[in-house]
Amino acid sequence: MKTFQYIIGIAFLVLWSYVGFVLFYPYKPLIIHSDLKIMNENKQVQPNQFVIYEINYTKNSLKTERVIRQLINEFIIVIPSYESCLKVGIHKIKRKMNIPAFAPPGKYKIHIIYALKVSDFPIRNISVSAWSEEFEVIKGDNG
Repeated sequence: MKTFQYIIGIAFLVLWSYVGFVLFYPYKPLIIHSDLKIMNENKQVQPNQFVIYEINYTKNSLKTERVIRQLINEFIIVIPSYESCLKVGIHKIKRKMNIPAFAPPGKYKIHIIYALKVSDFPIRNISVSAWSEEFEVIKGDNG
């Protein structure tokens, strides 16, 4: 009977050690090295066109990430999120984002958040965010 209690105690200790490790270990599944660089000419874009940005990152995990993007001005325009799987390693990539037709002219920044689920039990999500350089949305030719 005493042996059974020791086995249960050790199993309980191992389980809680695992849970503590997963919850508190400082994971770095994705590191963004610098601000997002705007690649458009003169850092200007019209509504309903694409702003092109470059991201320099290191990814240390095979997990997919949810990408959440926002246009920040005096207000926040939320762009639809999507699932992505960046390549593992050190990379520099270009991405594009459509500027909504209703975006008024002015100075903007992009705020991008990569949310990664690193563990199913216990559930742990890690978010990594970055900001872009400032760019300008200018009036289109038709209005």
